[in-house]
Amino acid sequence: MLGMYPTFYFPGIGAAWVMGIIGVIHVVASHASVGVSFLFALPEMRAYRENKREMKAFIERYGAFLLVFSYIIGSIRGPGIWYAIDVGQSTRREQPDP
Repeated sequence: MLGMYPTFYFPGIGAAWVMGIIGVIHVVASHASVGVSFLFALPEMRAYRENKREMKAFIERYGAFLLVFSYIIGSIRGPGIWYAIDVGQSTRREQPDP
């Protein structure tokens, strides 16, 4: 008996794959927010220099979407990795011999 510890069991893929899937989603979201913020600098500079209001509006809208998407997904999946490790670890514990 594992006690009152919360556990989960995925017979097809296992706990390690669940941790990996959550980790990949987290890394993609967090790296996208950092990488795109650097890529936004070039079109935003061009929009301000050439006074293109349409481009500025697009960058603001897309930037807000990306910010919300990546920060929410990244912040949810970050603790999710540690939770998956915590509850997945309990399935690997062996019971002591009597």
